Amino acid sequence: FADPMAKHNVISVEIKPKAGYITSSPLVSPKNRCKYNRTRYSLQQQLMQRGHVQKGWRRKIDQQDDSEIQNSKPFTPSNYSPLDLFSGNISQIQTALKDLSIHMQNNFRVFSNGT
Repeated sequence: FADPMAKHNVISVEIKPKAGYITSSPLVSPKNRCKYNRTRYSLQQQLMQRGHVQKGWRRKIDQQDDSEIQNSKPFTPSNYSPLDLFSGNISQIQTALKDLSIHMQNNFRVFSNGT
């Protein structure tokens, strides 16, 4: 915990690198072969952009009416690639962190002095 009387600021960064894998399972249906070439994260971004799925609290549930969903903010996809973050290549890691900071979707947060 940061001492409120201290003269130094404390900055912490939380990164949740979600769904950063490409499947290699032989059980993937032939109609879903795109899973062999793209991360699950990028596929989810595309599905959310097209409106096929909704994320988290924006998800349609039986108690919600359609007007609430229609009035919600449009989804902006992220260019973030979890593969870049774990590549070991400094340039790709920097690109991944930049992309995370541009479109924060509950996977990148910055705190200053605990808040």
